[in-house]
Amino acid sequence: MRQRFSKIEYDNTFSDLNLKYISKIEAADCYSFRGLHCHQNICEITIILAGSNKYFIHNNYENVNKNDLLVINPGIIHSEGNILPSICIGVASKRKEATWQLIPEYRYPIFHFSAEIVRSLTQLANMAFQLLKSDNYQANLLANNSICNAFIPFLQNSTITSKTIKHTNTTGGQLIKNYLDKHFFEPIKINDMCSDLGLSKTYAEQQLVENYGYTPIQYLTMRRIGEAQTLLITKPYLKIYEIALAVGYDNVTYFNRVFKKFSGLAPKQYRRLYLEKVKL
Repeated sequence: MRQRFSKIEYDNTFSDLNLKYISKIEAADCYSFRGLHCHQNICEITIILAGSNKYFIHNNYENVNKNDLLVINPGIIHSEGNILPSICIGVASKRKEATWQLIPEYRYPIFHFSAEIVRSLTQLANMAFQLLKSDNYQANLLANNSICNAFIPFLQNSTITSKTIKHTNTTGGQLIKNYLDKHFFEPIKINDMCSDLGLSKTYAEQQLVENYGYTPIQYLTMRRIGEAQTLLITKPYLKIYEIALAVGYDNVTYFNRVFKKFSGLAPKQYRRLYLEKVKL
């Protein structure tokens, strides 16, 4: 994965948004499984360049295919699994609200455009990516404006005709998922969760499997490892044991073993590969 960051913290254009980074993921970069995670202050817009897969977005598994465009609002839990070749654009809001949305939360997060439109949006994203390579302020400003004042307004106007989300999850399944999302960074046990929610372990497992395809321990592991992956690449100064503690593991040896089993790489390898590729 090649990733370039904007050198402009905030500009004085009319847009309420600010470009933070653009990443380009190729087939050779799909070396690890990406776990459940969220970005508190960043919205990610992804153009799928090739292939097909199922991505977990918010509360549902969604079919994702070449030429699809995905919008993941800040705070939305998601997992790409084995990431498809794509271009990912990260933007932040200049507004002071604790939470913000690029598209309304009831709108379907996957957009289907004609091949011509996708080709044009991809060219725009690639141009901005190349501009971010420069340390020149004007080049970075042009990259920011092309995304925030052209690409995104087009996308937001398209939400008028986009589909709305249909919620099919049961109350029990949602209750269990919400609990795990809220407490995953604590050293909790599944028995603790069942006791707190007043549910039997059998019922909890049945509800989560029926709604999300995972047992509670599997979901908890995906949530912890997904956030650990984010910390490894966004906070390279953190020690491995500090990351383990931050996502609910009080034993770093056990954390290393679970991380490698889930991701296919040890935490140090995962971080090193990312840092090597991002410099290309």
